[in-house]
Amino acid sequence: MASTIIQVYIKQILESFFHHHSQVRMIALGVITLILRQGLMHPVQIVPYLISMGTDSDSTIRAKAATYELC
Repeated sequence: MASTIIQVYIKQILESFFHHHSQVRMIALGVITLILRQGLMHPVQIVPYLISMGTDSDSTIRAKAATYELC
């Protein structure tokens, strides 16, 4: 059930990675982290977005994305 819901909203969540407010990007990264830790999606679909977050202008977001990439 949860996986089905994620599939419906994943595009909007991933598009939030490019929002101009850093708080929105941080929340989107947190949601993606939870999705991946729970195994609700295959990581291959999300890795390019995590890599892009590694180049974010906000150092906190960069660090959090880099931390998850290492896991």
